[in-house]
Amino acid sequence: MENSEAAQRLIAAALAAHASGDNEGGDEPSNTDDAAAQSAPARNKEIRFLLRNANPFIVCQLCMGYFVNATTISECLHTFCKSCIVRHFYDVKTCPICNILVHETNPLETLRPDRTMQSLVFKIVEGLQSDEEARERAFYEAQGIHQPAKPTQSENDAVDPARKRAKKMPKLDTVRDEQIAFTLKKEETDESADKLQALDKPFIRTSVRATILHVKKFLALRLHLQQPEDVDILCRGEVMGKEYSLEYVARTRWRKEDQLCLTYRPKMEFQV
Repeated sequence: MENSEAAQRLIAAALAAHASGDNEGGDEPSNTDDAAAQSAPARNKEIRFLLRNANPFIVCQLCMGYFVNATTISECLHTFCKSCIVRHFYDVKTCPICNILVHETNPLETLRPDRTMQSLVFKIVEGLQSDEEARERAFYEAQGIHQPAKPTQSENDAVDPARKRAKKMPKLDTVRDEQIAFTLKKEETDESADKLQALDKPFIRTSVRATILHVKKFLALRLHLQQPEDVDILCRGEVMGKEYSLEYVARTRWRKEDQLCLTYRPKMEFQV
């Protein structure tokens, strides 16, 4: 998956710390040093920073230890240890950091392995990878279970290309993602006439598990809005909560046999 928000901040912080270290104290480099520095490839430059400065970016906020099997929530891009966030989702369905509702029924579907972050953690924290591998071996030995061998890079490269393509293709006979078609039209109000445009293609087909928040993000992208929250999504005149799935809206709010129809308008603030 793409780099998580924490991984991007960590890289930026490391580069900033390295830059500030170069500018601290000492005489100005000579012209010869300048020429040598400019000729050296940037990739050969070693970046040094204190581990405590990186801790806010590589520590799980649930167990307060370094990330192990770093896993990111796709809805908000916050990262945790896989075992920690899975146990957390047994009780609640919100992110432990930002408290956003991840998924109304199955939050585990929003979890994605963050290999970029885990690679950074193993490179930054000396001995962490070897310690975790030792714990894993001890666990399998204690349980009397044969530890599955991890494929090496050479073994991965030796896989037949046709077999690789077959693995990437979705198994349509076993994994079925039900689809829903609906129309998304601009609500004709005096306020929306100037602020929002109508979509060129208002007919949309997507997964029934998509939420109103996904629809808002789609509109923000299409209509060049600053934030997804700048628009309200309505069904039969009722504002829909961003955590509602399209399947839930169709069954509980639309309740008609014909195609689902949603409307949008600029966000309205109601004063109590």
